[in-house]
Amino acid sequence: MSDLPRDALGVDRMFVRAMNEHDIETVMKTYDESTVFVQGPGRENVTRLDNIRRVLEEFLALRPKLTVQLT
Repeated sequence: MSDLPRDALGVDRMFVRAMNEHDIETVMKTYDESTVFVQGPGRENVTRLDNIRRVLEEFLALRPKLTVQLT
């Protein structure tokens, strides 16, 4: 995965851009097998890449537009 940014800010930028472009393949590059995806209060955490992909695909189906201030 040599195409990944080398710093946290670069990963954040890549993630936001990919989410806004609804590019699930690029979004998934920010996760690995040890990831625990925290959905929020009252919702179960998600593990395993196939489950994380499913949750993110459901979210992307809503056509969200993320706005984040990165410094």
